[in-house]
Amino acid sequence: MAHNGVSALNPTEQTNNWLRRVAYVLVGALASALARSLVRRGHFSGLKSNLAVIHGLSQDSPDLEEKTIENLSIAFVCYVDFFIIACRGPDAIDAACDLDPDSLRLIESHLEHGKGVVLVAAHSSSLDIFMLAMSRHFPGTQALTMPQPKLNTRIMNRLRGKYGILLTPISSASLRTAVRHLRGGGIVGIAADVPTQYGAQLNLFGKPCQLPIGHTRLAAATNSAIVVGVSQRVGPGKYRGFGIDVPPSGGDEEDWAAVVLEVLEQHIMERPQEWFMPPPLWPSPTVSEAPLLFQHRLPPALTSRLIRG
Repeated sequence: MAHNGVSALNPTEQTNNWLRRVAYVLVGALASALARSLVRRGHFSGLKSNLAVIHGLSQDSPDLEEKTIENLSIAFVCYVDFFIIACRGPDAIDAACDLDPDSLRLIESHLEHGKGVVLVAAHSSSLDIFMLAMSRHFPGTQALTMPQPKLNTRIMNRLRGKYGILLTPISSASLRTAVRHLRGGGIVGIAADVPTQYGAQLNLFGKPCQLPIGHTRLAAATNSAIVVGVSQRVGPGKYRGFGIDVPPSGGDEEDWAAVVLEVLEQHIMERPQEWFMPPPLWPSPTVSEAPLLFQHRLPPALTSRLIRG
């Protein structure tokens, strides 16, 4: 039966929808309770320190604690969504993440003109779901990931790679692969908001920190485009993604990286509750966690030689 031109749901569909809503309420409640317990026990102090900077709050602020709990609980919910969506298959990925058609056409245009694309992102809670959705349109995308992944990351990587993402921990070999991939008109994904021993001192949220510039080095060396990828959670089990073209700034690779970072910062500030960065980006005497300095990444001189051939 139809009402006002809209087909009524059959009893099975109504029951399934009701069960989904109940499940999301339960998952949200459990995620919030777990996040609250962990934060109050002193875990995720690096995440709390980073959020203090972007919200302009003191480390002992009650508001900061609540914002950290909110941030962590959203991350937990997104991880649950990722596992459910990835296990259910391609149709579930397509239904869960709505990719902006103009952004897809932007990337396709670069590729059609023989240019590679460096897809640069920040660590939003929904980044994995965004990458799954992108792999449905651009199979064979290479993602440069953290070296020496832990067990939980290796499990995640199996699901990420199931749909055509080429996951390559950063090394001399993976950089050579990235160069070949870009010169052949492919896509390479990389995050630009991770603290690193190398890279350059750039400003993020008005404070200097050591961040990578490998994305602009790769783009400059291979004449590739840089597109900033943005992913957002828009409802229970629902996400969207879009891209912003960031052409060369006219300066050097460090200047270009600074412009990319400004674009990322703008979108992080729109939804700070979805920016999930546990390693501390700025030194703080109140942070018990050590900065995530990738000392096993390659020194700048060697990186430049590998990229430039």
